[in-house]
Amino acid sequence: MNHKQVAQFSIDMDQIRQEPEVVAQVFAMLGAVVVRAEAMFHKGTIAYIAISERFQEVEEGFVPPGVQIHVTQDENKNVVSVEVLPVDT
Repeated sequence: MNHKQVAQFSIDMDQIRQEPEVVAQVFAMLGAVVVRAEAMFHKGTIAYIAISERFQEVEEGFVPPGVQIHVTQDENKNVVSVEVLPVDT
């Protein structure tokens, strides 16, 4: 895994509380290693910085880009696919 393939994203705290197994499946499918997590109580989210082969490479010293994680689930709430999308700026 290339440590320069890094991105930042947030997950809603309610999602983590209500469906922790789904969140775990998403991290597993991304092959993500969290290098920073911060509770953003004013937004009700956890902000993550993570490395994954699914993220774009970022030169050291630059801010990791924000991404959206789009999750598709089947009727049993199993994660079927995870798509990494750039955040519109």
